[in-house]
Amino acid sequence: MYVSPQGARAASAGVLITLAADVAAMAPGTNIGAAHPVSIGGGPMDNTMSRKVENDAAAYARSLAEGRGRNGDWAESAVRESASLSEKSAVEKKVVDMVATNLGELLDRIDGKVVRKGDATVTLRTKAFRGPASR
Repeated sequence: MYVSPQGARAASAGVLITLAADVAAMAPGTNIGAAHPVSIGGGPMDNTMSRKVENDAAAYARSLAEGRGRNGDWAESAVRESASLSEKSAVEKKVVDMVATNLGELLDRIDGKVVRKGDATVTLRTKAFRGPASR
């Protein structure tokens, strides 16, 4: 997952997608957070439903983060408190793996990285995918 270009953000469901990724990277000038659940229809939820949805989303975010070795406490705060981080703070707090200036740099840096897929491990081979647009 690459949060890009500069000025982009991984918010709401984007937080969960980023936390679930085998590799999570952000471009300079991006941010992540503010994943507090809201009603799809825009109307208010009653107190019981609001608590239920928030608790479920917080547990899911924590589970995703911890399953990838990321910061479960921050993931839960992104849901419960709409916490947000800059790209630099996200790396420092172990929410994402790295900051990469562009796609080419990202592909170079993750080449050879080993990720778990169920019971198997997979070695990423990404340098071959660097095209002219990613330089």
